[in-house]
Amino acid sequence: MLPLMIIDMQEEFLNVGPCPKRLKGTIIQNAHQVQLAKRRKAPIIVVEFADRGDTVDEITRLLAQYSSVIKITKHVRDVAHDMPPRVQNLLRQVAVLRVVGVNTNECVESSVIGMHCMFPNLTIQLVRRACANCFWDRSRNGSFKWVRAFKRVHTR
Repeated sequence: MLPLMIIDMQEEFLNVGPCPKRLKGTIIQNAHQVQLAKRRKAPIIVVEFADRGDTVDEITRLLAQYSSVIKITKHVRDVAHDMPPRVQNLLRQVAVLRVVGVNTNECVESSVIGMHCMFPNLTIQLVRRACANCFWDRSRNGSFKWVRAFKRVHTR
């Protein structure tokens, strides 16, 4: 089982910054990851930042009537602070968690670091094409440089 975690794919976060074309591609890649998870009958964890709107329609439609969706509302950048026991138990039982979403160098980074500390045996896969920054990043892979500091966090 390879659960998928979708972080902050909300309209409010996707409607900022200079890169709407890249963000459209990120939505398409997130949708692809949702379809893969559904085919595998894997749990899908949807993380939304409180008071920032709903997850984009393209993803929400794919999740409709899928029984293995767990929704988390977070109040800080790191989802580990608001993670319900049900999700904690799930992440203790699996070896790998796939993560997608925005913003790579903000909430995705904070959440991955928090989960890395909370679940030291969990390997976290960041799907590069399904992660993005809504804010300008002049360096080529600058938004993923932080990944190198963690042994059990990988990009693919």
